[in-house]
Amino acid sequence: AEGASNRYVTKITATDTDEGEGGVITYLIKEGNSSDLFDINSDGVITLIKELDRDDDPASDTPGVSEITLEIVATDGGLPSRSSSVLLKIAVDDINDKAAEFSKTLYVVEVPE
Repeated sequence: AEGASNRYVTKITATDTDEGEGGVITYLIKEGNSSDLFDINSDGVITLIKELDRDDDPASDTPGVSEITLEIVATDGGLPSRSSSVLLKIAVDDINDKAAEFSKTLYVVEVPE
């Protein structure tokens, strides 16, 4: 697999000049995380919580995927609350995680004398 779980991806930072509870920001991954591959914490740190696989493996949650786009929403604690969103594009690099394979377990050939 291309990426181990619980791996740091990046940190998203939003700011709010309101004081007190109104300035407290919460983060949410709104779109692009249908396979629940990523998580975002209260500090805006995004982590990979499942393994990625760029190879065409039908057992993978991401067969053949080379890029993932997440929509991140930051919401303040004001009443009414205000929010802002940003797109995060994540490139999935391919690593050499597959061994070479033979199509048969035994090859038999005849060679003339």
